[in-house]
Amino acid sequence: MKNIKQRILLVFILSGCSCMHAMEISRQLIREKIKALLIKKPEKKIKIPRLFIEDEYILTQQKRGHSQRWFPAVYYKIMPKLLLGISVPIFIKRELDCVSSQGIGDMFLESTQYWYRKKTGDWTRRFLTTFDVKLPTGSTSETPALGTGAADLKITVEGSVFSENFFTYAIWGGIARGELFGVRVGNELFYRFFFGPKFNRGSNGWSTIYLLELGGIFGGKTKINRIPQAGTGETNVLLGPSVYAFKDNRSLSIEALGSVFKRGNNPTTFILVVNYTVTF
Repeated sequence: MKNIKQRILLVFILSGCSCMHAMEISRQLIREKIKALLIKKPEKKIKIPRLFIEDEYILTQQKRGHSQRWFPAVYYKIMPKLLLGISVPIFIKRELDCVSSQGIGDMFLESTQYWYRKKTGDWTRRFLTTFDVKLPTGSTSETPALGTGAADLKITVEGSVFSENFFTYAIWGGIARGELFGVRVGNELFYRFFFGPKFNRGSNGWSTIYLLELGGIFGGKTKINRIPQAGTGETNVLLGPSVYAFKDNRSLSIEALGSVFKRGNNPTTFILVVNYTVTF
């Protein structure tokens, strides 16, 4: 009976991880834009609250999801190039394959260190590292789960080169996952690379970036009571176009990624993410 409960819990955790990961991808540039604006300010200490209101659709060959959530966050710059942040998602609606739940998701604590930023002519180069700690404040008893039920540590290294008309962005990182009732989802290494033209504000007020994305995920095997489980673990390389548009406090992102190389038990071969966010 205990083993059956652990496997049921594993299904909830895996479904929560896949959707959370997709949300991280679509929100990455939005958060990066806010960080960039903060770093430009000359004050040594700045505390800026932000409220993200998101409406997001996710479609893969395996599942269909829709989330509406509020994402209150506070960013605090304690040094000219060190930024701390805390955020907690509040799901107004989280739907997965026509089953919905609502409530508080997992809390994120974030520390960002800007190591290098230099502007030469029209080009700006930037390099930074981010440490994210995810705390298990979201319920795993709901269907679909609102959290993963375990604490995670994510470390990323990010670099970007951009001008008024072109944008490149690269991120490498890893996620060390915690254990819940003897279940430990496999740790993960990932990378993503974006590049494409940038169009500044037109007559409609929107700035748009058209990108080609290449991303890879290398997931370790899930363990139950320290025993690796057959059919878990994943290697997946995804490629596809994306569009990011910004206007004042609004942003829209559309990502369509297909797998060009995959290995594992039924990994995602296609994902479409549409995200609309209003920031206050």
